[in-house]
Amino acid sequence: MNQKELIERNIKLKELAEKGASYPELGKIFNVSIQRIAQIFEELGLSRKKIKYKLEKEKYEPLAQKYNETLKNRCFYDVRSEITKEGLSLHKLKRFGFKYEKIKLIEIRNKKVALTYKNGKTAKELIDIGVCGIKSVSGIYMITKKEKSQKFPMIKTGKGSLGVYEDKKLIKRLIYLREKRNLHYNEICEIMNKEGYRTVSGKLL
Repeated sequence: MNQKELIERNIKLKELAEKGASYPELGKIFNVSIQRIAQIFEELGLSRKKIKYKLEKEKYEPLAQKYNETLKNRCFYDVRSEITKEGLSLHKLKRFGFKYEKIKLIEIRNKKVALTYKNGKTAKELIDIGVCGIKSVSGIYMITKKEKSQKFPMIKTGKGSLGVYEDKKLIKRLIYLREKRNLHYNEICEIMNKEGYRTVSGKLL
């Protein structure tokens, strides 16, 4: 390879390296070993670490700014889910400017959940519409208890029971049918369904 060809090769190799091409990729393109590519990097003053940082900064810095704006109007857990679906690294976003206070965001989420629940949505409906990382009805109840926005008191259902959050009328009717009329649970369900009873999660029994 003459001097001109060597210069042209090095220019091309540098361009590809700065776009993120790996040692094996460059070795295949220029038909040389990985060890030789490493030597050429050193000769040209190239640093894989610096190139990687530069490329990540170009990619993640604008995205960090975008998600900072997004967080003003959306729940952190929804944004985090979107970040994951896009195949992005939360760690790298933070490194390049994505700022959030998780504890503060959880407090905002919980107040939103409690208010929505208090205004008429059932726990099941909140789960169905996807509320900020909460996957279970019990998770909704834990938040509403903490925020003091329960619609129903906790009722003890037996000795040693932790209790359930249900309408007292529903529990009273269930106990009557079970203990006074000695009905099986499937019979109780059929009767109470016809009578229009619903659990606090919004489901028919």
